[in-house]
Amino acid sequence: MPGDINCFFAPDGVRVRNYQLDADDCVKYLMGLLFSDVFLALPCVRCHAPIHKGAACNEMRHCGTCRCFVCGEIAPPGTDVLVDHWIGMGGCCPRFDAHCYWDVFAPNWKCREGECYDECRDCGREDHVYGIAEYHGHRKIRHFLTAIGSVHTSLQCKIVQGMLSWADDQAKVCVVTSFIDTARWINDAMHSMPFVT
Repeated sequence: MPGDINCFFAPDGVRVRNYQLDADDCVKYLMGLLFSDVFLALPCVRCHAPIHKGAACNEMRHCGTCRCFVCGEIAPPGTDVLVDHWIGMGGCCPRFDAHCYWDVFAPNWKCREGECYDECRDCGREDHVYGIAEYHGHRKIRHFLTAIGSVHTSLQCKIVQGMLSWADDQAKVCVVTSFIDTARWINDAMHSMPFVT
């Protein structure tokens, strides 16, 4: 909604309403997301502290807010519950890491809570490195889809065009184009999976 505070695009750390958003600020945020090497922690939308996931559940809570680790969606104002968000409840995100969703979208990711990671340590197994990168690469795309879906359609088009023109060499243009095409494919595929209801 135009008057809603947008939790994804926050120029200079200041939360703004959707009608106040500038396409250039949104492009800067999304390009930072796309070209980031580190994507393990999510910033709290209230205090901006990095929140690190240490359990198999993808629902993260901090400062009275609830956020999905997979796609970044934040619970609506006035509630700390992600209503109709999880697979089996009308949504498209797996609530737990063991869900078959990951067999489709990150088939090489084999990490399991209590086996190779827990709340005190990350997975350090060499044979899991490729799968971990695949898992976080998928999360980047899901965060992109959630962030871009949080703004009006006319701004979405400006943001995508801005991302394509921001890339200053052909290699970056290819990365951005591939990322956007993959995001479109994943968006379509998520909604056609038999386990998504």
